[in-house]
Amino acid sequence: MRQAAFLILKLVVSATLLGFFIYKIGVATIISTLSSMHTWHFIVALASIAANIFIGAININILLNSIDKKVPFWKLQRYYLTSWSVGLFVPGKIGEFSIIHYLKKYGTSISEGIVVSLADKGITFVVLVFLSLAGIYAYSSQTVLIAVILSSILFSMLAIVFFVTERGRNFIKSRILGKKSKTFKGFAKAIKKIFSKPEFIALNTSLTLFKWMITVVSFYFILLSFGENIPFIWVASIYSATIIISLIPISLSGLGVKEGAAYFLFEAAGINATTAISIYLIFTLLGYAIAICAIALAPKD
Repeated sequence: MRQAAFLILKLVVSATLLGFFIYKIGVATIISTLSSMHTWHFIVALASIAANIFIGAININILLNSIDKKVPFWKLQRYYLTSWSVGLFVPGKIGEFSIIHYLKKYGTSISEGIVVSLADKGITFVVLVFLSLAGIYAYSSQTVLIAVILSSILFSMLAIVFFVTERGRNFIKSRILGKKSKTFKGFAKAIKKIFSKPEFIALNTSLTLFKWMITVVSFYFILLSFGENIPFIWVASIYSATIIISLIPISLSGLGVKEGAAYFLFEAAGINATTAISIYLIFTLLGYAIAICAIALAPKD
């Protein structure tokens, strides 16, 4: 009951934020912009989403291989697509952890599944922070840039202390998990396996960067087709920053928060906010259309 209430509340927040920005820009203006889009705009956006999902499954497969776990790739694709889809309806992308349920069928324990998912999310976060730094530098003072860099370093150090060192893991077991720590048996072993094979982490990082660059390039060329001229690195930075901001769990998977951040950041860069929001809406609508179909056809095992 309580979870349902929070879900409804976040849905209301998303609807309110989206409604506010649509009202601010004007429904007629947005419809006019959307109607001026060509078929290739939708094809490019759809292809970039498909590539994002496909490469995302490859990244999970790489990390599974690092802990000596095998899952048929076509099955893993379905599992990843389903978890990605669920993630669009749950705050903070937490729904993407549902892939752990499917991985259990192939001998991956809950602890191993959590480690793989956390490692993949951590790598994605680092890549997005790296891409957004240039944008932060462009639109903020040097003090803000330094603060973000130091915060990122601090976050990384804390992650290493709590998940890599034995003392950190013992703290989590005794102070956070308590009696539930038995459920996460094998957590430390899985972490050691992943970090003992840095080549797998490096490969995942490279593919994660490539994955997001595909989306950014697609967004960039659609933006250019509307006559909006902006340096590519700025588009990469702004887009990455909006994804990071969308992780704040106050709305339905960042819906409304991401578009709001995009509105202010692109407007600050001198870009027509209406055009930027319209392109975001295309990506969002296509993403949710894919997600609804994927959940309806989700594997039952």
